Amino acid sequence: MKKLLFSATLILLVAGLASAASNKMWVHVNVRDSAKEETVKINLPLSVIEAMLPMIEEEQLRKGTLEINDHDFKVEDLRKAWNEIRDAGDMDFITVEGRDGNVSVRIEGNYLLVQPQKKYENSKVDIRMPLPVVDAMLSGTGNQLNLTAGIKALRESGVKDIITVNDNHSSVRVWIDENNLGK
Repeated sequence: MKKLLFSATLILLVAGLASAASNKMWVHVNVRDSAKEETVKINLPLSVIEAMLPMIEEEQLRKGTLEINDHDFKVEDLRKAWNEIRDAGDMDFITVEGRDGNVSVRIEGNYLLVQPQKKYENSKVDIRMPLPVVDAMLSGTGNQLNLTAGIKALRESGVKDIITVNDNHSSVRVWIDENNLGK
């Protein structure tokens, strides 16, 4: 009876660990520069980033928060504006059209989309951030962005592609999935 109980417990433990391992989320960054013939690939478990972020102690990055020390820009004001914008639903809320290119910032569905485009280059940039991630990052206090909460919200969002950039000579892709190979 003890052997059967021990075997069953061991099987459940191994199955649980295998299930947990297969559900691990990975952050992938793939940067290719064909002009320089270089490629950089980064594949890290999201849990490693979550664990390391509070340990980073730099001038403005401490304990998983980013301090914005700009006299013309206050995160507190950004929080207030974001709450108003977010509650308005789908909308283009920033459009900048210039001689060299355009930038569009909008809410579409459950995403904040940022799409800058240069007029004279064949380039495309897409940044897709789930709204709960923006909410979580703005959950800090004072002039702090809560990066730890943002990463946790990103994990829970189920979003895959976050940033894609393609132009004539290079590409950048940042995405999250359950594959440790970054393919």
